[in-house]
Amino acid sequence: MTKNIMTLILVAFFAISCGSSDSSDEESDDMINEDVPMETMPDPPMTEEPLSEPHTEEDVDPMEGADADGSVANVGDPQMMKNDGSDYYTNEDGMIIHNVMDVKPSYIGGEEEMDKWIAKNISYPSSARRDNVEGTMVVSFIIDKDGNIVNPEIESGPENEALREEAKRVISEMPKWQAGMKNGDPVNAKYKLPITFKLQ
Repeated sequence: MTKNIMTLILVAFFAISCGSSDSSDEESDDMINEDVPMETMPDPPMTEEPLSEPHTEEDVDPMEGADADGSVANVGDPQMMKNDGSDYYTNEDGMIIHNVMDVKPSYIGGEEEMDKWIAKNISYPSSARRDNVEGTMVVSFIIDKDGNIVNPEIESGPENEALREEAKRVISEMPKWQAGMKNGDPVNAKYKLPITFKLQ
C-alpha cells in the first residue's frame, strides 16, 4: 500500500513537472512569435534646398530677339576708316595701317552672319536700361594681318560707360575676319561699325 502511494506521488510529481515544462515552452514560443514592434528610425529633418548663388557678373542681360527687354535695333555696315590721303600710315601703337588694298577685310560668312553673331552675343547693361539710355555706338577697330580684332575704341555714342564697355566687349570677342590683302600679302586695316542699342 505504501508502495502504491509512493508510486502515485511520483507519477503525480512527474505529471506536474511535465505540465510546467510544457507551459514554459509555450510561453517561450509565445515570446518568439509575439509581434514586437520594431523601433522605427525618425525621419531625417527636412532641409531646405540651398538657394542658388546670386548672379555676380556685370549687370547685363542677353538681348535675344524681340521678346527681350533690350535689343540691338540695327548693326550697320562696317566701313573702312582712312587716316589721311596716303596708301598707309603708322598708328600710335606702331602698326602700319593700310588705306588702300586690293581685297578689303571681310567677316567670314558675310555681313548677315556678323549681324546674327552680334545680336546673339551682345547684352544690354541693366544700368543703361534703368536709365533709359539708347543710342548708336560707333566702334572702331583694327583687323590685323591674321584677321584678329585689335584695339576696339568708341568713336561716338551715348555717354554711358556700361553701354560703351559692352559695345567694345562684343566687338573684341568677334570671330576672326578674313584679313585685307595688298599685293598678295595680308595687311592691317582700320574699320568702324555702328551698333544701335534700342529699348523696347
